[in-house]
Amino acid sequence: MSVLKRGSTGEAVVLLQQILGVDTDGIFGAATEAAVVEHQHSERLTADGIAGPDTLATLGMWNHITLQPGDTGLTVKKLQAALGVAEDGVFGPDTTHALMAFQEEQGIAVDGVVGPVTLYHLNLFT
Repeated sequence: MSVLKRGSTGEAVVLLQQILGVDTDGIFGAATEAAVVEHQHSERLTADGIAGPDTLATLGMWNHITLQPGDTGLTVKKLQAALGVAEDGVFGPDTTHALMAFQEEQGIAVDGVVGPVTLYHLNLFT
């Protein structure tokens, strides 16, 4: 799962900080965490200060989202709806099977993981 949290560094953190309007030093510290919590509250997400797939999706950071078996949440539900499987929000065997069939059908890497290429083909965030 793609997760940005306290201690994370790099370009994705800089982008997150720019979107949230905090100092852009590329280090996920207390100010970034507080801004994430505030954003999560405004989006009615679990306000844990961790920018996981659901938070990243609401911020438009789709290129930084990866979903894989075991992941849970609203973004998984959106994936399940697109794949036509039960929308329980848990990336389990049924979701994996449907995803791999979709990947094969689309001619993209069949790995059972949802990264930017698979997200693009699913049109989840358009």
